[in-house]
Amino acid sequence: MTEELTIPGYRVAARHQVLAALYDLWLAPTLMMIPIAFGLSVTGMSQATRGEDPILGLVALGIILMYLIGSVVVIGYHVVFSKRAGFATPGEQMAGAWMDGEVKRWRSPFTVSRWFLFLVVFLWLYWPGNAFDGILEYSSSPGKVVGVSVRVLAMTYSAIAIARGRFGWLVVPVFVLGLGLFQVWGATADPDPLIDWVTKLVASIMSGGVLAMLVGSWVYYRGRRV
Repeated sequence: MTEELTIPGYRVAARHQVLAALYDLWLAPTLMMIPIAFGLSVTGMSQATRGEDPILGLVALGIILMYLIGSVVVIGYHVVFSKRAGFATPGEQMAGAWMDGEVKRWRSPFTVSRWFLFLVVFLWLYWPGNAFDGILEYSSSPGKVVGVSVRVLAMTYSAIAIARGRFGWLVVPVFVLGLGLFQVWGATADPDPLIDWVTKLVASIMSGGVLAMLVGSWVYYRGRRV
């Protein structure tokens, strides 16, 4: 098959390998944290349960080393193996890669540039990327970790789907960001009233801004399909 043959409803697009690498570099630590967080929950390995146990320092160092190794693997893949790989990573899928049999094609469902959409999707990935923050500080049950993991996977898949023009998946960020705004204003972030108000305002601007940009991207791109 030649590069000129297109997937119905999609046009041939430029190869955005650097963008795909950036997506994957952001996502890799988050996806790696799923089995790590589950292991920590099962063993009760946290400051809340073990205090200042020195082994926690080794665990933290191990997590950092895994992040570094994962980053090297991601960069190595995109620099050396990406063209020959018979699959597309989540980052490549968000950047427009499609598998045509065993051949990787770069396609776009829109007649216009997707850079605004790429930016909005990257901003949306901030939420799954921070889902496991403070995992060594607080004790979490295996059930809670499973729940967070499912939410992370749903948010990640929604980012892939939205980047590929499937805006029905906007329901995920609308729910997550809307719920987040409700929770922020329904709780006390800081004993100091001023700091509490500023914290809530900043969180609202971040969540509301990204939500508005996501909805705006749907409004802009829905009439500009191939």
